[in-house]
Amino acid sequence: MAIDKDKAAAILKGIEELEEKTSASGSKLEGTSSDASGTTAVKEDGGNERQSTTTANRPTVKRISQRAVGGTKTVLVNGKRQKANPLLEHLKKLVRIDYNSDMKPDFVVGVNSCVLFLSLNYHFSRADYIKRRIQELGKDYDLRVLLVQIPKDYGETRVSEGLKELTKICVIFSYTMIVVWSDEEAARYLAYLKNQENAAPTQIQGQTKEDYLSQLHDVVTCVKKVNRQNAETLVNKFGNLRKSIRSQESQISTIPGWSKDKAALFKSAVSRPFIANKQYRIAKR
Repeated sequence: MAIDKDKAAAILKGIEELEEKTSASGSKLEGTSSDASGTTAVKEDGGNERQSTTTANRPTVKRISQRAVGGTKTVLVNGKRQKANPLLEHLKKLVRIDYNSDMKPDFVVGVNSCVLFLSLNYHFSRADYIKRRIQELGKDYDLRVLLVQIPKDYGETRVSEGLKELTKICVIFSYTMIVVWSDEEAARYLAYLKNQENAAPTQIQGQTKEDYLSQLHDVVTCVKKVNRQNAETLVNKFGNLRKSIRSQESQISTIPGWSKDKAALFKSAVSRPFIANKQYRIAKR
């Protein structure tokens, strides 16, 4: 099939123009990177003590893909914010680390897991810092952890005030908060999060009991002073748990092994609303 010469020439011209634009765009990006490399600034790092230095004299930070951390033993560290964090000396002994100057989190411990580091002392001096970092990060990761380090000289009252405020922030933005008191402890948690990246959820899942008697024991013995034998005699008396719940306190107290106190505690537990201050209407069947 013959190709029209005019069409072929137009196609070749379009390819040449596209290559020229791509080349010009690449040169522009390189120039921007070069200009930025000579700036002098002190970066916010969540509480690490650092001195102002020119980036020209700063060690070269290797930039790698955030997603490259998945499936390896490498923890990615934010080269701009956390390179001077003393916890890194302890972290290096536990896992391999690498630096990424472009990532938003302070640490990336998995394909979908990241960590923001915050000293409580720094939070008291700059309360808006962590909220801004959280908003900048957005929901890029499924598991977002706020690693809070407590100064050793802080009293209980001051610690409680700070953690209460940070807990609210974590609830609002769906973060998991981990509290540590030393660099070593912080490093251990980071290494643990990395090592458990591909762990099966079965190790934190409880055993599910499927037989009726076991489930009955678990439910009824949640009430204070009520034991497994009480649970069995209760159901034997009324036939099933539903009828037991609807029975009168005076009826329960007459069951062998039950007392007025146990009966009162049981009726109080099964009559209490699941949501505080909400009125429930139980239909009789």
